Amino acid sequence: MERQKSIVRRFYNQFKPSFEHDVFGKHKKVLKSFHQNIYPSGSYQQSSKFYNWLYGSGDYGVYTYCVQEGEVVGHQGSLSICFNVAGKKLTAAYAFDLHVDPAWRLKGLAVALTGSLITKHELTIGIGISDEAKAMYQRIGWVDMGELSYYLLFLQAKSIPVKAEDSRFRTLLKYVWIASTVVLLRIENALQKKIKLTSFLVFTAAMAEFINRQREMNYSISQELDYLNWRYDSTKYLKYFLNSDDGEINGILIIRDEYFSTGMRVWSICEFVPTIDKSRTLLDGLIQLALANGVHKIVFNGLDKNLEANLRKRHFVRREYGGRFMFYCEDEEIKQLLQDKKNWVVSGSSSDMDFYALFH
Repeated sequence: MERQKSIVRRFYNQFKPSFEHDVFGKHKKVLKSFHQNIYPSGSYQQSSKFYNWLYGSGDYGVYTYCVQEGEVVGHQGSLSICFNVAGKKLTAAYAFDLHVDPAWRLKGLAVALTGSLITKHELTIGIGISDEAKAMYQRIGWVDMGELSYYLLFLQAKSIPVKAEDSRFRTLLKYVWIASTVVLLRIENALQKKIKLTSFLVFTAAMAEFINRQREMNYSISQELDYLNWRYDSTKYLKYFLNSDDGEINGILIIRDEYFSTGMRVWSICEFVPTIDKSRTLLDGLIQLALANGVHKIVFNGLDKNLEANLRKRHFVRREYGGRFMFYCEDEEIKQLLQDKKNWVVSGSSSDMDFYALFH
């Protein structure tokens, strides 16, 4: 580990004088050109709204780019957060959008850009990591945690996933399977007691306290009030709470609501935070809402042992679509704890996997 740390620091110190952070300053034009050259038209990385949101408001986005002879040759985006590990708070960052100009590859710049995060945070996390980036991360000491879980619940037969290579018979089997699942869900829903989930627009201090109390012994983002209201301040997020009969909060649910050009409506679970005894109730309330609102499917992409156990009981199917998940931590005691995957609570909304839906 010491050898890996010295490599990171050597390259970081080498390139640090050429690093910049101001997205809106003197390099604005060359940054725009850099983004246009490496990202497709319509991507969130070419959206001025994205940069204004993440790097122009709040204290959470940190953007590092390297300038050589007046040109941008590499960059690294990140989201700075407070992370809870079984009650201990760590300074942390989600790393994303690491890219180096081909002419500057194999010179240590990618390591240096990554070093701009891991030298300043106790924990650095990456989700949706490519094979190329994985190899580099492993060489400098990152821990590979495998893939996130990916679950789907089909609510309408027209949401059937058809592949070009599927035969007519296979397509028919898929249709029959999904249609029968939908019928079963609707029968179960008709027999269930209606669950009242109340929508809200702004988080309160009591809600933030509830979330952090429920996740105190997990490995997850510490959901401070300001962060919650910044992160989920978009009309694409639907926010609900579940109350007990005496008015106490029993659960909080955040859904990303997305419409596709095909006419399909998909709900993605971003935050699912019930009391221990209300997991099934909160999930059933979500399914009831989705059926009532014409949603075609519900998706969860992340890690959450308790939620996943309930998803499997409610006809969700697991698919091999989850993004690769890695982290870097120099504290050996914390590092050992973090390798226990079952204690993580994380979703795709914790990283750039959510940004495309918000800004494309």
